[in-house]
Amino acid sequence: MGDVVLLQPARTARGSIVAAFATVGVELDVLRRLKRVQRAVREDLRVVTVLREPIDRLQSYFNLRLRSGRPHHPLVWTDNEAAVFSVLRTFDMWGEAFVSDDPWLRSVAERAMSVFSADCGSLAELETLVQDSGSVVVGDVADLPAAVARLAALLECDVPALPDDPAVIDATPESMRTPVSELAMTGFRSRLGDELAAYDALTVAVG
Repeated sequence: MGDVVLLQPARTARGSIVAAFATVGVELDVLRRLKRVQRAVREDLRVVTVLREPIDRLQSYFNLRLRSGRPHHPLVWTDNEAAVFSVLRTFDMWGEAFVSDDPWLRSVAERAMSVFSADCGSLAELETLVQDSGSVVVGDVADLPAAVARLAALLECDVPALPDDPAVIDATPESMRTPVSELAMTGFRSRLGDELAAYDALTVAVG
C-alpha cells in the first residue's frame, strides 16, 4: 500500500473513492494536483488515477463554485470568482465566450479558465508520466464502480461499495444538469483541444 498514491483533483469523485475504501480498511494517500505527480514518481510511488472528461469536470467545478459549494462544502467566492460570475452566469456563457467576436469576452473566458483549472494541471503531462513511470489509469468517473473495482484489484483488497450519502457524493443538483449548448461545446473544444486529446489517449490504456 505504501507505494501507491491516488491522484484525484477536485470534481473527480475523490471524496467518494476515499470514503468507499475506508469502509474496507484501506486509507488512500491522495494527490490533489497533477504538478505533484512528478515528485511522487521520483520517490518511486506508483500513481493511480480515475479520470474525468475535461469539459464535464470543468462544468461540475464551475457549477459547484457558482453555488459557492453549497450545501455541503460552503465557501464564499474569491474576488476572482466574483469577477468571473459577474459576467459568465452559466457554463454555456463561458464556452460561448471563447468563440465570441468580442475580445473582452474572450479575455474573461480565459480568466475563468485560469481560475477554475488552477488545480488541474495538464493531462498531457499525466499522459507522459503514465507512459514513463508505470502509473495506472484505472477508469473514468463516468463508470465509477468499474474504476473502483479495478483499483481494489490493484490494491488486493475487497471491492468497497460507493457511498450513497449526498454529503459525500455532493452531486450536482438536477436543475444544473443541463446539456451544454452546441456553440459552448465548440468553444470548449477549441480551447481544450490538447487536454481532450490527452484524455482520449489515457482512456485507451484502461483495460
